[in-house]
Amino acid sequence: MSNALSETLAAFSCSPKTTVAPLGKGNINDTYFVQASDNPFVLQKISAEVFPDPAIVINNFEVISNHLARNKGPEAAAFIMAAPMYTHEGSLTFTDSSVCYWRAQSYIESGNVQKIETIGHARSVGRTLARFHQLFSDLHLGDIGDPLPGFHHLSLYLKAYDSHSGNISNDYGDSLYYCHSIVDKYRHRAKALERARERGELRSQPIHGDPKLDNFIFDRAGFAVGLLDLDTVGAGLIY
Repeated sequence: MSNALSETLAAFSCSPKTTVAPLGKGNINDTYFVQASDNPFVLQKISAEVFPDPAIVINNFEVISNHLARNKGPEAAAFIMAAPMYTHEGSLTFTDSSVCYWRAQSYIESGNVQKIETIGHARSVGRTLARFHQLFSDLHLGDIGDPLPGFHHLSLYLKAYDSHSGNISNDYGDSLYYCHSIVDKYRHRAKALERARERGELRSQPIHGDPKLDNFIFDRAGFAVGLLDLDTVGAGLIY
């Protein structure tokens, strides 16, 4: 066990008998399953290489969790989400001696779903994502930070592409030409969502940002009942 992990566990009041194991298949944050007596939890080191300010990711999670806790409606009661945990000093964040940001959250057991097998299961996934957006539609965007500036803006990616495309080596031959041709063919669509927002057809509100299958919580019957990995929650467009 690394020194950073050891000091982080101590910050979250873990005893020497605590067992720790890597958790999940994520390739961004370092994630661990911590078995502390009868209260297992998840410990994560937030990647500073991906997130410009890891503290925003951690603080957003607390805001989102508190917002859900204040919602007493039936939709909120049916939605499962992890809750943040605090250090023995009452802090949401622990910064280790290498200035890496760590956070802890409750462990939510989820069914192991690798593939959607039925229409009913597919509907539950769509319903769960829609429920998330409904529950957080009244969360003020000013209450959360932007974890990844520009992450959902295709036109910014196109602008970056245009600024660098002339410097790309031609060593890739036909494959490079094909990629350039596809970008040129569809570049007129890059601002379609922004234009729809300007026309009032789409509105901006907090969205999940990364609703891949691995980020859904499933019950034992394979139905989606909640969402994990709220690191990319931020402003997005909803119809």
